This record gives sequence, C-alpha cells and structure tokens, in this order.
Amino acid sequence: MLNAAVMDLPTGMPATRDATITVGHLEPGAWWWYRLDGATEWTRGVGTEISKALFQTQGEHTVEVYQMDAAGNDGAIARLTFLLDTVASDPASVRLQRDTGVQGDGISQDASLVIAGVDSNDQWFYSVDGADFVQGQGDTLPDSAVGADGTHNIRIVVRDPVGNESASTNVRVTRDTTAPVSPGVRLYADTGDDDGDRLTNQPALVFTGLEAQARWSISVDNGQHWIDSNEPGSSRFNGAGVFDRDGVWTVLTRQIDVAGNISAAGPAFQFTLDRTPPSDFTLRLKHDTGIDVTDRLTRDATVVVEGLDDGETWLFQIDDELQWRTVTDTQEIAHSVFTRDGLHRVTVARLDAAGNRTESSLSFTLDTQAPGAPSLALGSASTSATGVASALAQAALPTDLWAQALPSVWTTEQAPLLG
Repeated sequence: MLNAAVMDLPTGMPATRDATITVGHLEPGAWWWYRLDGATEWTRGVGTEISKALFQTQGEHTVEVYQMDAAGNDGAIARLTFLLDTVASDPASVRLQRDTGVQGDGISQDASLVIAGVDSNDQWFYSVDGADFVQGQGDTLPDSAVGADGTHNIRIVVRDPVGNESASTNVRVTRDTTAPVSPGVRLYADTGDDDGDRLTNQPALVFTGLEAQARWSISVDNGQHWIDSNEPGSSRFNGAGVFDRDGVWTVLTRQIDVAGNISAAGPAFQFTLDRTPPSDFTLRLKHDTGIDVTDRLTRDATVVVEGLDDGETWLFQIDDELQWRTVTDTQEIAHSVFTRDGLHRVTVARLDAAGNRTESSLSFTLDTQAPGAPSLALGSASTSATGVASALAQAALPTDLWAQALPSVWTTEQAPLLG
C-alpha cells in the first residue's frame, strides 16, 4: 500500500526494511564476489543483487563486494553497513474525541477521532470509506475529514521511518448532527372523572414520538433547569420526587437522540395533581333491632352512610363480591340488597374527581326468621276447665297486668301482640 523507504539514522547509517542489495558499476564480463558480516568465505554473486533472504536478523549488517575483470584483475572492495528493521510499530488506538451519545456506541454529533500510541518518529495515515490513504497531522483526525452525517468506516495505519506498516485500526463511526423533533407527552393515568381532563392522582408522564434509544428531558420551571432521563429507550417518567405538591403543573419537554442532539422544547403541557383522598365517613345500621342496640344483630339490614354530600355518587360492595355497585341520590343501602340471613360485611367507597378513594366497612348479622311459638303446660295441681274460668273471673286482673309483666328491655315494636 505504502512505498518502501530507506532513511539515514542520525549516525549517518542507512536503515531499511528491505535488505535487497543492488550491485552496480560492474564491468562487462566481470565476475563478482560478496561476503556478509565479516564472514571468512566469499560467495560468487549472480546477476546484480544480493537477496534479502540472506539477512535473517534485525539490526546492523555489513556487506562487502569486489569484482574481477575478464583479465583476472581484482577490484577494490566496496563496503555497505546498514540497519535492518522489519518490525512494524504497534497499531494506533483510536477513539471518539467526544462521544456525545451513549458512551461507547460510536454515535456522536462530533466525529473527531483521537489517535494515540503513535511514536514521535512514526507517521499515521487514514482512509475514510475505502478512499486513498492520507497522512494525518498531530494526534487528531478532525470531524471535517470524516464527512457528512451517516455511518463511516475509518482505517488508521502507523508507518515507521523505514516504511514498516502496522496492522490497521478499523473504526466505525456514525456522525449525526441533526436535532430530533420535540416529543409528545400525556398523563400515564388520567384518573379524573373525564378521561382527558388532565386531572390525576398519579404523578407520572408518558412520552411519545421518541426515536429508538432516545431520552426525554423535562423542565418544570419554564426551561431554567432540565431533568434528563438516564435510561435510553424509556418513555415513562415516575415523577413523585419532582411533582412534590398537589396543584397545577406546567411541563416543557425535549428529546435527546442517541448522538446527544437535543430538540427544541415542545408546547407546554399542563395538568392538575390531586392526591388528597376524600374526607372520612361512617356506616351504621338504620335499625339495630337486637336486644343490645350495639350488637349489630338486626332483622333490618338497611345501612345508612353518614358524612356524604347531597347528590354524591358512591360505591358499595357486599361480602367481598367482585362487583362494586354505584349509588346516587341516596345515602342508604336498602335492606332488599341482602338476600340471605347471616354475617355480612359491606364496604363503601367514596371517590373524588381525581379518583382518590376513601373506604369504610361495617359488619353485622342479619336474622329475619321469627322464633317458633312456645309450648305451654299446666302444673299437676290443676282443676277442671270450668273451675279455671270461674277462678279467672273472680280474680278481676288489672288491665295493665300484661304490660307490667313485659321484660323491661323490649320496646313497643318488639312486644308480642296480646289477644
């Protein structure tokens, strides 16, 4: 690829990587002899060259040559001392001067390369996309030498003073100086009553229109400071640490592509964050008809919800059933909803406009089965039916005797009907 070279060392001794010796100024018909490195024997030469294959070692060599003309006269001895060097330099190390994208991906908005590991006496050459090699200068291949945006294959070769060439260092670089478009943004969960009202209880955003492995960037102070994602390819931002208060937030968004190019800020995105749950409320039985008015044993399962606003919509669930039922314009759960006797658990949920939820539960036992009639029997000292009737008539019992005999804990509703 590159031409061989012979150079003179500071001592004046020539150095080369090709030890082929050309013998000149031979007379017609003359014979010539040579010896290498002070050998005792002379060898008759053939043609006009001494083969480089005879020099097996690196370093200094001395060649002596003389000729004998056709008349048998020996000429003077010519001597040449030189340094043989066929060892190439180590390949250069090459890296992007500024990898503005993901470190090590070879994609950058600046394709300048740093060329390292080149000896001060050596030279380096570069080829871009298979073009001819060009000698480099200093320790940097400038961005302008790489070319336009796109992917480029670059070869770097180191050449020592005698022309030995290193193995090439091959680098693949993608130059990208084009800024991406601004991304779109939406709430991760618009939990408000109206899907699209931008009212939520979850401070998370989703970005759309991102390029492959691009990153998002947001500002919540009108562009004074920016928060950049450190996860290429991620399109979601969980912003609990940033959106640290309830209220209205205004967000600016940008896109950072894999080369580090940054888009212009997109239109401001505004949403309202509300993480405050609704106020508490209570549940009670409308009629706790048990003997103990706090035992939650009743024959009437109507449940009253206290603490709701007039006309408020709320939800309830019975006995952990999967379905939640919606209620509006009343603050009671009807007795008819409970279709069996036994232990029940009712849970009521109150939702605000942002989807925040407050729940309350009540457990009670429903018993709608009347007891059977008691059995009655007279004692052993009984009289005839006629005698009993006469005795009752004579006793003239007071009219309020039955009322006086009722248990004191019964209410009028609970008392048995007297005939």
